[in-house]
Amino acid sequence: MLKQAEGIVIRTLDYGEGHAIVTLFTREQGKMAVVARGVKKTRSRLASLCQPFTHGQFLFFQTSGLPSLSQGEVIQAFQGIGRDLLSTAYAGYITELVDRLTGEREPHPGLFAQYLLSLQAIENGADCQIIARIMEMKLLMAAGYTPQLTHCSKCRAGEHQHFYFDVGAGGITCSDCARRTEQLIPLSSATLRLLRLFQQINLGKLGQVNLKKETRQQLEEVMFRFLDTYAGVVPRSRALIKQLEEMI
Repeated sequence: MLKQAEGIVIRTLDYGEGHAIVTLFTREQGKMAVVARGVKKTRSRLASLCQPFTHGQFLFFQTSGLPSLSQGEVIQAFQGIGRDLLSTAYAGYITELVDRLTGEREPHPGLFAQYLLSLQAIENGADCQIIARIMEMKLLMAAGYTPQLTHCSKCRAGEHQHFYFDVGAGGITCSDCARRTEQLIPLSSATLRLLRLFQQINLGKLGQVNLKKETRQQLEEVMFRFLDTYAGVVPRSRALIKQLEEMI
């Protein structure tokens, strides 16, 4: 049976002589793998469709095994991302998180839309760090790990002068409760406001963002430690980003 899906290429793996298994994150079916036969051969009509980050319409034959990719149409190739190492690294990081935090054939149309918007934002020169922090939050929420950011995770206080982030408690902790807790991350009011915004914002409405270095560092520490603790994810691409940013 011939089926169609709108998707983005998130991973390819060589398979046999001239073939590849292409993993797509699709709007309709979530993450799925298809076999692209002959894609590694010269002049393959599928070659351009199976490049990393490619957004397209994919036609495939559904069989008892892996679906076989028949043809498709490239909607957006994101060639601009590939011209910059740091942009490529961030796009790869977000894509690795999409791959590792979503299950097979679990549709997430809202997450698909945000992932596509994140690639478009990187392509258009947006702040890659902020895009990554927002997508980390969106992916954690989609996977069922939503940080508690509206009130203290211990005493439930909603209004307080100072909050900390308590990874073990799964969210923010007020300064009164923080006296009895170790390994907390101090949060400025700006950082907490941004974390709350990240849970709600549509990436298509993201404007220009100018943040202090300290705020960026707090956001990164919160999201990295939360991801590592609850999702069990330490993406390989994270080290590459650090190396590239140290060179700039």
